[in-house]
Order: sequence, then structure tokens, then C-alpha cells
Amino acid sequence: MSTPLEFEPVQIVPPGMESLACSCLRPKGWLQPALPQEEPSFETPTYFLPLLVTVAPYGAVLFSIAVRPAYGDGCVRDWMLYLCGEQGIQIEGLRDVRVSGSPALMADATQATDAGPMRLRLILLEDGERLYNVSVMAPEAIWPSLEPTLEQLLISFRLAHVSGPTAPLGPEPQAEP
Repeated sequence: MSTPLEFEPVQIVPPGMESLACSCLRPKGWLQPALPQEEPSFETPTYFLPLLVTVAPYGAVLFSIAVRPAYGDGCVRDWMLYLCGEQGIQIEGLRDVRVSGSPALMADATQATDAGPMRLRLILLEDGERLYNVSVMAPEAIWPSLEPTLEQLLISFRLAHVSGPTAPLGPEPQAEP
């Protein structure tokens, strides 16, 4: 019989960027490597500033939170399709969800990596012209046993300051002729 996993709260307040403050849960014992100290490269359309990366001590299981300015046009669905396409992520399903009290888009997906096929679940949340990417990833072979834990991590994400969405989740419906 396995021991139930315990979680601990994590407060994320990037120095000098307090408006990006957020929180989540992390399994006790998971590793939290230091984030690279780099100048944000937001002119690169796929760049996200990492706010948190935490990994299981037993393998390639990852939980991350990152942010970038929202794009100037389109909708969250367009952005999800673009970003996943650029990263070689194959989306298997998209659905609307609520995260931190705000509308968001969740994708179930897979990605081929050097370590073998990985399964992902990621959330894109646009708030106050900021686009948050909250994601979990694990080898496809062990995903079913980890899915409840990974889902708990995703739904634990909370913004400290909610501004509200400025972009729609999906394209506007076309008017009937």
C-alpha cells in the first residue's frame, strides 16, 4: 500500500514583478530547481518567462508555471494551437475550464521526446493581457497512475491579483446569413 502524497503551498512572487504573483500546491519532496536568471525574450513569440518548475525526484514528471504578454490579436484557442504546433505537441482534446475564477482553456496532449512519448495537460489563462501557461508532463507509460496528482497541481493554481480576461477563449461566432 502506497503512502498518500502530501502537498505544500508555494507562493510565487517574482522579484520586481509582484503583479505576477501566484500560488499553487507542490508535492512534498518534489525538487524545485533554480530558474535561469535571464532577460525575458518576449519578442520571440513562443517565449514564456518561467515562474515555477518542480519535478518529481523519481523521474521525468514536471509541473511548471510560466507567463508572457498576451498576443495582440486572436483568441486563447488560436494561441494554444499555435504554441503547441511550434513545440511539436499533438493536442488530443481541448475544453473550456475555470482556473483561479477565470475562464481558461485546457488541452490534453502528447509530445515525442528523447526520453520517449510524454503526456501533457496544459492550461492557458489570459488575465489582464498576460498569458499564463500552467502545465504538467509525465511519461505516457506512467501517466494513468499520476493523473490524479497532476490534476491536483493544475487546479491548485491561483493568481494573487486577478485583472480579468481581455481576449476571448475562442473565435467569435459568425452571424447567420
